[in-house]
Amino acid sequence: FKVKIEKFSIGFGKELYGWTKNGTRYCFSLIPFGGFVKMKGESIFENNLAETDDIGSFAILKNWKKILIVISGPFMNIIFAFFILVILTAFTGIKYFDLENPNIGKILENSPAQIAGLKSNDQILKINDENVYNWNDYTEKFDNIVSNENQENITLTIRRLNHPQVLEEKTIRIIPEYNNEFKRKMIGISPILKNKKIGIFKNLYFTTLTLFKISRHFYKLFDFSKYFNSNKQEKNDTISFNNIIGPIGILFEIQKAFTDNLEAFAHIIALISLNLGLVNLLPLPILDGGYILIFFTEFIIRKKINRKFLYAIFNIMILFLILFMIFITLRDLLSRVS
Repeated sequence: FKVKIEKFSIGFGKELYGWTKNGTRYCFSLIPFGGFVKMKGESIFENNLAETDDIGSFAILKNWKKILIVISGPFMNIIFAFFILVILTAFTGIKYFDLENPNIGKILENSPAQIAGLKSNDQILKINDENVYNWNDYTEKFDNIVSNENQENITLTIRRLNHPQVLEEKTIRIIPEYNNEFKRKMIGISPILKNKKIGIFKNLYFTTLTLFKISRHFYKLFDFSKYFNSNKQEKNDTISFNNIIGPIGILFEIQKAFTDNLEAFAHIIALISLNLGLVNLLPLPILDGGYILIFFTEFIIRKKINRKFLYAIFNIMILFLILFMIFITLRDLLSRVS
């Protein structure tokens, strides 16, 4: 829409290095957490008529054009995440749990299963003398057994390949532990994770479905009705604010993923990009979603919202976000220390 771009900055705060080309200042700034594009006449608090009448000003655009510009940033974050996951899936295929066989895949560190001596690739034959035929059969029988309050332990009969062509059957006693995150007793095992290559159309469908599921879980954070819900199962299914991490936590997650493998690193970059887009779409003042809400409201009511009112709301929101970021950063640091 031919809006004049006054500044294009990688980073925030004081400029470290920059240059001007075609009237736009390009620069690198001190704080490297993101960046911004400054448009001419973008502030909704400017009442300068000369500027609003000026060619190239964001302020003179119709509201639907403003909304398209503002929504483009979050939209590109989501498209970037989609692009990474499509390319990644094309090379690695999709991951799925092998539920047809009762073979153990991953064992959590310091879990009851690890302490008892279970190993990856062990095949579960029986649980408390009941035959096990596949993974779903095992989980159903496990849940039935541990639901009994008097049942303190279980026994698993497993088949293990100790050496090539040498199979051994063992019976192992395990004491399940209650997991606060999943709200149930567990021993810390999961089925074998496999990869399967898929075609381009299935890839696009699978990636779209994955982004949709992640987005749905993200917005569950803001379903405040859960705090008034008496259904314990639905409360357990909701996402907690304890799942939120800040810039410090994100840097640690990126570092961990980078040391694991390229696939894990690509996944975390895609997840960060998607979350950035979803956060900016929240209808809160100073975020893109807040501006979209303002422009849409003004489009409906056919007049501008009182700027003094908006200015007060913006200042309150800025203070809240600063305090929230301080809280999240301190929590990140304390969790790393502990």
